[in-house]
Amino acid sequence: MEPTFAERSCIKHSEYLKKAKLVQSSAQSVSDSAVVTVSGDKIPYDFLVVCTGSTYTGPATKAERIKEYQAGR
Repeated sequence: MEPTFAERSCIKHSEYLKKAKLVQSSAQSVSDSAVVTVSGDKIPYDFLVVCTGSTYTGPATKAERIKEYQAGR
C-alpha cells in the first residue's frame, strides 16, 4: 500500500456533502416532508435517504483509522 493511501482515503461525509445533514437515529415516523426521530426531533427534508441494517464498530477518529490502515500495511 502506498504510504499516503490511508490519509487520502479517510474522508468525512461533511467534506463532500456540504449542504447535507447526517442524522444517525431511529425514525419514529416518516411523512412526505419530515421525519420524527425516537428522541422527538422533527427533521424536515427535501430528499430522504434511509440506510438500514448497518453497524460500524471500527475506529472513531480519522487518526485512529489511519493507524489501523498503517498497521495492516
